[in-house]
Amino acid sequence: MSLRTTIQNKVVELVESGTFPAVTYVGNTATDTGVLEAPKSIICNEISGGLTDKAKTGATAFKYSLTGWRFECVVDFSKEVDTSTFLLGELKNLNFNVDDMLVSITPTGDFNVTHPPRQGSHNGTKLTIGLTVNTRR
Repeated sequence: MSLRTTIQNKVVELVESGTFPAVTYVGNTATDTGVLEAPKSIICNEISGGLTDKAKTGATAFKYSLTGWRFECVVDFSKEVDTSTFLLGELKNLNFNVDDMLVSITPTGDFNVTHPPRQGSHNGTKLTIGLTVNTRR
């Protein structure tokens, strides 16, 4: 498996195991239903990055390392959900080895959440999370 697809799969596994309680409304009062909602779809892909030959990353002029490799993970739900449990308690750094390369995936602190309109919505919450990947040889 390639490095990029390994990264994508690790991120998808993390999000799939996340806690996302459904939210409903009674009038203007939001209520956590206690029912967990699984993501309808998870799309994770690279969007930008950099190469380095710096010795501090174990790279050489012939074997580069990737630095600041940006990924974006877009998670769609069929209902409105609360993302705070996942963002504050379950989203974490992922560190692993692939082909003698140390890979570090770090949430970069940027995320965007879009919730559906309260009346007659046919969509759910959309969560977009920014991630940065750095490699070391």
